[in-house]
Amino acid sequence: MSLLNGELDTILQLSNKMFSIKWRFVLIFLIVAAVAFAAVAYSVIKMSEDYLLSQRVEESLEEASGAAVSVVSTVISDDSDGMYNLVLTRAKNTGGRYLIVNKAGTVIADSQSKLNGQILYLDEVEKVLSNGEVNAYSYHNIDGEWAVYYVNEITDEGSLIGAMVYQSSIQTLINSMNDLTVKIIVISIACCLIVIVLSIITSDYITRPIIKLKKAAIDISTGNFNQRVKVSGRDEIAELAQAFNEMTKRLEDIDITRSEFVSNASHELRTPLSSIKILVESLIYQQDVPKETYDEFLTDINKEIDRLNNIISDLLNIMKLEGEEVLVCKENVSLKDILLDTMNLLKPLADQQRIHITLDADEDVLIECDPLKIHQAVNNLADNAIKYTNTGGLITIRLKRLNDFAVIEVEDTGVGISQEDMQLIFERFYRVDKARSRKTGGTGLGLYIAKKIAIMHGGSLDVVSEEGKGSAFILSIPVKHTKIKSKAEEEASKAKNVVKGKVFKRKSLRIKK
Repeated sequence: MSLLNGELDTILQLSNKMFSIKWRFVLIFLIVAAVAFAAVAYSVIKMSEDYLLSQRVEESLEEASGAAVSVVSTVISDDSDGMYNLVLTRAKNTGGRYLIVNKAGTVIADSQSKLNGQILYLDEVEKVLSNGEVNAYSYHNIDGEWAVYYVNEITDEGSLIGAMVYQSSIQTLINSMNDLTVKIIVISIACCLIVIVLSIITSDYITRPIIKLKKAAIDISTGNFNQRVKVSGRDEIAELAQAFNEMTKRLEDIDITRSEFVSNASHELRTPLSSIKILVESLIYQQDVPKETYDEFLTDINKEIDRLNNIISDLLNIMKLEGEEVLVCKENVSLKDILLDTMNLLKPLADQQRIHITLDADEDVLIECDPLKIHQAVNNLADNAIKYTNTGGLITIRLKRLNDFAVIEVEDTGVGISQEDMQLIFERFYRVDKARSRKTGGTGLGLYIAKKIAIMHGGSLDVVSEEGKGSAFILSIPVKHTKIKSKAEEEASKAKNVVKGKVFKRKSLRIKK
């Protein structure tokens, strides 16, 4: 049984090799070469045969015509010996056979003296004697050898008096053509063998990078995402290798991001849980705890639970956003209404910290978007501004339309952001001031979610800030949303250029003031 399984494995391996790309290339090259050589060989043989036969026919017809002219006088005088001597001389000179027939088709002279006095039944003789044709010819197989009968009329002053028949063997020509055919076939077979060898070498060169891609793909399937394939050349395979490398880099980045995300999420979830555990254990193991301490600890526990709930909600939002490629709920909505709802929702929180929040929207902008997601993005930006603005500060929300983009600006007079932090603020779980974030319940996910929502709409989210002067977040959304494509970042960059040219400069100047 094991022997049978081994044989089956060998057969399967051979079958896989036969159906591999390499052998498909070889087979295709062989078929193309065979068809090409067959067509060329057939054309060469056919043209050679036609040319040689046409030459022979033309020369033989001239010979028959000349012979017919030379025997006119002897035919008129009915000189049998003269006719025989003429045809015998021509037969010795050309190696052919000559016959003279009268108007009735009877042979009156034969260079071989075999058919004298007999009627010559040939179609070409009948064409000349009965149908009025000047000359005619046809091919005949005589005792296994091919010959041609050429017939030319014999006339006296325009009157038909007989016909000259010239029999010429073409077997030598046929043999030469057969030899040429064999040689061409042998050469074609040799060329096909050369093509097979060259195709194997060429297919190895072509399939080598594909085999490397295959091995790298197998390694990736095991979780090894640091695979790269050497790219050389500018052909389609090089482009495929480059795309493969970009894919593996993206997969590696995703894997690293996933690991970091799990680590960060675990840390962020563990922190409030640890605080809750410490507070609860303090209450459990302490005796005669005053009521004020109970109230304080329970208040802290409640805050940690709220913070834990916020982290979980943000994590669920991230998972939902990253699982969506296109927006499902698209509506034509008023951005001004969304901004008013956001202000009304956050105004109590701003009032608690004596922060003044205003809306600057001279005109409304209608866009096609997911209103819930846009509301969430604006809410995250405004909430973030409140967290990082000191008591008595000012937050201004602006709305305007620039070309085909709706631009929402959330400006604050808060603590600002350093240049180092500005490169990282849109990363998940990143917080500029961790102490302030923990105090206000921040999770470090708000800006990441807002940017993700902007990209989903084909837009962008950017920031202009100066430490100690405040920050301005600029959310740009296309007025008419299109399906998210791989070039969404390019579309977003157009908005960046517009905003940078017309808004960022002005914002930077205002913040410095």
